[in-house]
Amino acid sequence: MSFKIEGLDQLSRKRKDLETSARALDGTHQVRADEMFSHDCMRRHTSFRAFSEMMKRPGSRVYSDQDES
Repeated sequence: MSFKIEGLDQLSRKRKDLETSARALDGTHQVRADEMFSHDCMRRHTSFRAFSEMMKRPGSRVYSDQDES
């Protein structure tokens, strides 16, 4: 009795691609606030159309690790 299994090469390639992608995500990454808070995000969750508009409002402040040094 014998079996023919197809697709193992493709499965192996996908696993390697997934491993490569996971390694790229490992560690610390920097994302600009205006990229993280897209126009769509701002419209849905705030009364502002854009992050820059919110930052222009008097009293607005963004805190980061750099503020502590």
